[in-house]
Amino acid sequence: MRERRLTSPPPRKKMKSKEETSWESIRHEELMESDLSIYDDLDFPFYIGYTKFTYRNKAQKKKDDEIEVAMAHYRDRSRNLSVFDAIGAPSIARLCGGTRPLHIDDDDRLELAPLCKLALDKYNAENQCANFVFVDLVKSTRSACAGSMYNMTFQAKDDTHPFNSPHIIFRARVWKRVPGAGPPEVKSCAMKAT
Repeated sequence: MRERRLTSPPPRKKMKSKEETSWESIRHEELMESDLSIYDDLDFPFYIGYTKFTYRNKAQKKKDDEIEVAMAHYRDRSRNLSVFDAIGAPSIARLCGGTRPLHIDDDDRLELAPLCKLALDKYNAENQCANFVFVDLVKSTRSACAGSMYNMTFQAKDDTHPFNSPHIIFRARVWKRVPGAGPPEVKSCAMKAT
């Protein structure tokens, strides 16, 4: 379970008397979890971390349990998936990073089509007699890494026989760097194994 820290207690307007905030006058080294029990029944999640312990009220414990159940389900569902087939983590978990599926719209297509074409150019150059051209984007996932790593699945066809060439599924990994850090880099491009 991730440790989360909060730097300040809940707003003072929730307090009933000065006695309830007496824990604030206790040195952190001497503070005990029971000193914070005044927050147990708040109707919103609250936690605060100290060197010896992390206090969580009832609402936070309930939320943490819900996150754990959702993440266990996510891990089961995503267990043998490749980066090309990643599924999104549950929103309740509020995870940073990771590989997430893109819900592709027209703007994404405009951004990703040139990356697919770049990957196909590399594939064609490395495989003599290959002359594949991009047809359509099928799906993509993205992870953040000094820019974006796109794991794209797309259709292409052999341009030497443009009228009777079946569409072939390709998978490519292309790193699109942050602006000013250089051009996109094709990490891999290959036909999808059937």
